[in-house]
Amino acid sequence: MTNAVWSTNCWLRGVQGLSATCIGHSNGMGGRDLVTMISPRHFLFSQHTHPEGRLAAFLDTYNALYWRTILQRVDLDNDLSIGILDQDLPSSVGYLPVVPTNVSSFLPTNSTSFVQGVGMNQDMRRFSQPMYFQYNDGKVWWNNNATPPLGLSVNWNVVIRSGDSGAPGAFLIGNQLTLLTHNFAGNLGPNYSSQFNSINQYMHYLSTNNNLSTDYQLTTFSLTNWPAIH
Repeated sequence: MTNAVWSTNCWLRGVQGLSATCIGHSNGMGGRDLVTMISPRHFLFSQHTHPEGRLAAFLDTYNALYWRTILQRVDLDNDLSIGILDQDLPSSVGYLPVVPTNVSSFLPTNSTSFVQGVGMNQDMRRFSQPMYFQYNDGKVWWNNNATPPLGLSVNWNVVIRSGDSGAPGAFLIGNQLTLLTHNFAGNLGPNYSSQFNSINQYMHYLSTNNNLSTDYQLTTFSLTNWPAIH
């Protein structure tokens, strides 16, 4: 990992937020159980994985490697967990904003039309993840056989497999990755916007319990200037 370098020919080169997901753990199963930062200290991940107690490696935008120890976790519903690191990460690693609670106002209303998402797996590969939203179950669904309207072709899709749990699912809005879910099973993950208040509540709890001087909360990406997400 000490020789790790970001690819210069990635299809998302220059996009903000790529480094917010750790690239692995020193004492874990290779690239599995990845976590994604939502503040300089807090991260989200899949509840059925167990990164706590590990050293996580983050590669920043300048190819510098940062190691942090995972201290504590809190579990929510729908396979969602929040964790905290032993030290803040620098702005060169960064963290991801999340979709706002009114994201459904910018999505198709029939709960079956696909929109273009960006997925990730344990190989650090970023790919097309056609998503749709069922508003009554707090989940995001996807289908690797689908092609979103105005989106990438099916050749850009990737099948989620064992070991990909916790890797993030996002929208690419402008030049910013905006977090909305993670891999739970092969075709679904939790909808973070439906647990927005609970995430903030337990970020505060973790900060207080670990004597942080800054009370970090979620950062949202406003969709006001985006009349629709395709």
